[in-house]
Amino acid sequence: MAELAGLAEAVAKRARCWIGPGRVRVAFLGAAQVNRHANLNSTVIGDSEHPRTQLPGAGGAPEIATGPQEVAVTEAPTREELGALRELAAR
Repeated sequence: MAELAGLAEAVAKRARCWIGPGRVRVAFLGAAQVNRHANLNSTVIGDSEHPRTQLPGAGGAPEIATGPQEVAVTEAPTREELGALRELAAR
């Protein structure tokens, strides 16, 4: 477990180097869920005691969001939205 934590820290340091202040103007983040206050859900979908889906975590989003001048967040489409997108793409 300690090796994994060390690896995660090394990746975070590299990410900050690549996208440090002034290096990137706009960053795009994908989110599983975004609430009306623009909070990103990076933990679970459903009840936290008995989640329907466990999410992998922030995945570097905090590091990515701190450097650029602007951050755009895209929420994953619902199944219905995916169906509509497929229909549009098939035309």
